[in-house]
Amino acid sequence: MGEEMKAETSPSPSLQAPSLQVEKAAQVIAALLKNGRNNEENRLKLSKLVWAADRYSIRSQGALVTQSPYSAMFYGPVPSIPLTMMRDSSEYLPPADIAYAREHFDKTEHGIILIADPGDDLLSPLDEKWINKAESNFRGMDRWKLATEVSHRYPEWKKFADFFAQPENRKSRRQIDETDFFYNPDGHDRYFALPPEQLAMAKELYDYQKSILGDLGVLV
Repeated sequence: MGEEMKAETSPSPSLQAPSLQVEKAAQVIAALLKNGRNNEENRLKLSKLVWAADRYSIRSQGALVTQSPYSAMFYGPVPSIPLTMMRDSSEYLPPADIAYAREHFDKTEHGIILIADPGDDLLSPLDEKWINKAESNFRGMDRWKLATEVSHRYPEWKKFADFFAQPENRKSRRQIDETDFFYNPDGHDRYFALPPEQLAMAKELYDYQKSILGDLGVLV
């Protein structure tokens, strides 16, 4: 009897609320998919479009669009939460978040397709600006060029280049320090260059936001 009562009162993952991070990540992914072909995109290409939007955002306003942690992988920097959703993997997200992702996206062999629009109420006008800028600069670029020629130039990934040059490390990942997004690559940067004073202001805003969250006891 006790076990039956427990089963009746335990909500299924689909009835539990997803995290705000997953809801916003879903809206970012959906915004990019809706601008693609047949609401579908290759996972590698999509992860790099998300990365570009986040890089524009944090360097301009001190915060990532996705609010997701980042990892370095063999094919460049990746947003951990969106990538987990794209891969439909339960390894890194709780059941409620995975259930929410499955309600809105379906996985194909190498890509992801939008099956239900999660809306856009969590996306600010600035979020949409950076998403659109990523689209404008990189949608037409070959995904392998975007991954290996473009994203590999930037400090958040390049610091791990020697690590990933070892064949045994090609399936590994390394945690990215968000502050590395504020550094510039060697040589001319045709995509993300900003005036030094603007970049410094964004970094100050980033540091201030992190200090506030730290004072509130939020893990940062």
